[in-house]
Amino acid sequence: MKEQIMQLLKKQDYALSTQEIYDCLELKDVEDLKKLIKALNDLEKDFLVYRTKKDNYMLFQNCHLKAGTFISNKKGFGFVDINEPEDIYIAKNNVNKAIHGDKVFVEIIDNTPGKMEGRIAKIVDRSAKELVGEYNIVDGQGLVTLDDDHYKFKVSVPFDLSKSAIDGHKVIVRILNRKADNLYSGEVIKILGHKNDPGIDILSIACKYNINDEFSDEISKELENIPYEVKESERLNNLWNKYTIKRNYAKDVEFSEIAIKQIENIEKMGYSKFPVCIAKTQYSFSDDPKNLLCKEPFTLHVNEIILKAGAEFVVAITGKIMTMPGLPKVPAAESIDIDEDGGVVGIF
Repeated sequence: MKEQIMQLLKKQDYALSTQEIYDCLELKDVEDLKKLIKALNDLEKDFLVYRTKKDNYMLFQNCHLKAGTFISNKKGFGFVDINEPEDIYIAKNNVNKAIHGDKVFVEIIDNTPGKMEGRIAKIVDRSAKELVGEYNIVDGQGLVTLDDDHYKFKVSVPFDLSKSAIDGHKVIVRILNRKADNLYSGEVIKILGHKNDPGIDILSIACKYNINDEFSDEISKELENIPYEVKESERLNNLWNKYTIKRNYAKDVEFSEIAIKQIENIEKMGYSKFPVCIAKTQYSFSDDPKNLLCKEPFTLHVNEIILKAGAEFVVAITGKIMTMPGLPKVPAAESIDIDEDGGVVGIF
């Protein structure tokens, strides 16, 4: 039906009402009407047709608007990505209740190359339906402060829709209705845990970006088939032969005196069955980051052996490498922003 609608609108010089489209397509009953309305809504969301203020329809390419996705800034202004080299700047007073991620129609008010500016004419589809935030009881009502500062509003949650959340719970909240400029109503659909619980900070980020935090059934079955016990041939004192001979990686493995003593101690403590993780450069099969292709036989240099008894594995440190890069607690990207003139600030 969508193709029929598109072909019909291509032949028209003016916008058609739903009834006119129904008649032109010679549709027969209420079920056909329901299918027509759904098809029109889908075409509008895909920016293929435009619905006027009088609820008439025309091809989007024939209207005066641009279509795209609104990208908000925490200062209130934003841009509309229209899949062209230049985005359209939207001043704070021209946002027209759009929120980050909305599919919108935008009217151009300044077409100067490099300084295109517009105003949001219509919100076509709201993508932000489920968001992550912190639940707290404020002035006798549940209130969720969202993690993503692109969203400049809070979400009010009635107690009967809170799933018994308490102060400090990180939750996934479904957006329902707009109550005021900076306030929406919503419902808690999942409690992730308390913000101070171990791992909840990572889980919140995963949910914020729609990263699946659970393995599929297929992967879970594969994990069940992985043997926990390490084979004799894969024990610490034999693994080096496997690395050099079976894999054809190196001609030899050279241990430092420190590494040899550490292996002896690990064997004495009874941890020789632990799996071995080899820490090495990502640029080469060898421990030399400049030896990219490993065309010639090489020697793998093991500097030290580190026991991770709690995690139940052993780390072999090879070459010059840091096992954990020194990263700041707050990434530099947190201070990078775009000012109201479109300039980048916060880069050091």
